[in-house]
Amino acid sequence: MSPPVATETAKFAISSSQIQASKVETTKDGRLVISKENRETSKFPEYLPQWDSSLKFPHPDFFEHHEPGARADPSFPNLFPKSNEVVKQITPKFGSEVRGIQISDLNDAGKDELALLVAQRGVVVFRDQNWAQKGPGFITEFGRHFGKLHIHQTSGAPEGFPELHVTYRKPDTEEFARYNTKTNYVQWHSDVSHPEQLFFAVLEGPDAGGDTAFADTVEAYRRLSPEFQKRLEGLHVLHSAVLQAQNSLAQGGTPRRSASEHIHPLVRVHPATKEKALYWEPNTVVVWDNRRTVHTAIIDWDTPVLRHAVRASRVEFNEDGILVISGENTKDSKFLDYLPQWDKSQNEVRGVQISDLTNAGKDELALLVAQRGVVVFRDQDWARKGPEFITEYGRYFGKLPYHQTSGAPEGFPELHITYRKPEDDEGFKKHITKNNYVQWHSDVSYELQPPGTTFFAVLEGPDAGGDTAFADTVEAYRRLSPEFQRRLEGLHVLHSALRQANDSSSKGGIPRRELAEHIHPLVRIHPVTKEKALFVNKPFTKRIVELKEEESDYLLEFLNKHVESSHDLQLRAKWEPNTVVVWDNRRTVHTAIIDWDTPILRHAVRVTPQAERPTDSLEDLNKPKPELGDGKFLALSASALV
Repeated sequence: MSPPVATETAKFAISSSQIQASKVETTKDGRLVISKENRETSKFPEYLPQWDSSLKFPHPDFFEHHEPGARADPSFPNLFPKSNEVVKQITPKFGSEVRGIQISDLNDAGKDELALLVAQRGVVVFRDQNWAQKGPGFITEFGRHFGKLHIHQTSGAPEGFPELHVTYRKPDTEEFARYNTKTNYVQWHSDVSHPEQLFFAVLEGPDAGGDTAFADTVEAYRRLSPEFQKRLEGLHVLHSAVLQAQNSLAQGGTPRRSASEHIHPLVRVHPATKEKALYWEPNTVVVWDNRRTVHTAIIDWDTPVLRHAVRASRVEFNEDGILVISGENTKDSKFLDYLPQWDKSQNEVRGVQISDLTNAGKDELALLVAQRGVVVFRDQDWARKGPEFITEYGRYFGKLPYHQTSGAPEGFPELHITYRKPEDDEGFKKHITKNNYVQWHSDVSYELQPPGTTFFAVLEGPDAGGDTAFADTVEAYRRLSPEFQRRLEGLHVLHSALRQANDSSSKGGIPRRELAEHIHPLVRIHPVTKEKALFVNKPFTKRIVELKEEESDYLLEFLNKHVESSHDLQLRAKWEPNTVVVWDNRRTVHTAIIDWDTPILRHAVRVTPQAERPTDSLEDLNKPKPELGDGKFLALSASALV
């Protein structure tokens, strides 16, 4: 019986030959090879790809798929037979990290349970694995347990193992130069739309960076309104490998089989879970389910590096207000001193206590944060020292402002407290009325002198998830072409607290001081590093004052999207207990990640020392009325520009 045309699996892999293929060398007979030098120096020669133009493979036919996760024991007795396995949830609903087991030792029942775990969690990161070291023959047979193995249409494979997909990128400056032709190289995709479980191991790669980011398409579908979901049902999408094949041929690649194009449902159903769906260490194996995820490589290194990885892909086929803190919450809080009063009147460091730093040490801390943008300090006693201590600590780095709307602990008005009650209150309901609640911003950028070195600690929060994501606006500026950079010089932006104030008053909030609005350079220069950074963000940036409204909207939309979508200039800080994250608001934007779906208690404190008035020239540093901002545009009413 022939399958419905709308449900056959397409053969569409990572649409980036720049990521997958090395710079190739061609012999006289057209055979594509990796040089002898690179083969001799490789730590994993058995996984080096061959590009043999004489090897051709047939176009894959339809086959019946038997879902291993559907036959697995949901209590996972074979996958986790001992008591010493460590399973950590990366977010409440998506992603897990496992230590203490070797997936290479799993029996067939354990492999079925692995398939079920990956179907449920989307992505599972297995650390300290010997899986790849077992060799191409072993991992090929391992992959076959999960289904028929896919032969990639363009990429090379180790000799004798055509089903393995090898990514091999030499530390070659000519190839690396290709990345500098784009502002980012983020390419979200589902491998060859769609295999099922994917096994991926980086054999050789950069010492830092080069992560793989994943997004949960099951949760993306859930976030849509029921009416929108209904309107997606019955729609089908053409998946095509033509562009990938053309990119490969343009770089001298050799097609291994014909390019595929197939039609699939826009919304698919997972056969094991029945759900509908729209970071690297040595010896890590990541297993993900392409039926409920998309992913992208993060190319965040700025010098040529060797990146060598292997993937085993099986193909699968199926259809498919005033915030009042109750007495109970006050009693239960572990950090009573930090409870706010709403009166109506890269970077990770362990082994140092920032609370013990001398003044010279604090200066060095400020320099480190200016250079790195964000630094995560673990195992800190800083917050436990109390509000008075951290207030005085913050004053070393600059004058502390009073937030215009948020509450603060009694007697310490300069501290900024975020407190989300665990009850199902209006604050939580607000988040479930949107598809996401990502809000990239630089703290209180509307101030005349916005903050620089900033300190933040989560006192109580979710057991998993609730990360804070950061983006590097220095790198975002660097990624722009020199001509585009030149055209941004001399532009100024109105930063306004109006929307924040209105949002607070609509929930019964009490304004604590006068509304702030100021004009700052679009590109600012850091007084310490002398680096230029974009200084725009959606919540507080209203318009570019030199441009007409439509022109301003267009340019701000591009710049904000550039920063927000370039995952290769971002990081996520995970909130372990006793963590303090220090960032420089002059060169970063950030957003809370609200990835839990039940009300929880989240209680945090921020110390936000003010820095210099933003300037695009160091000659204007610390001038009260430099020839920029409010001085240059004195004739313009800030409120008229909102």
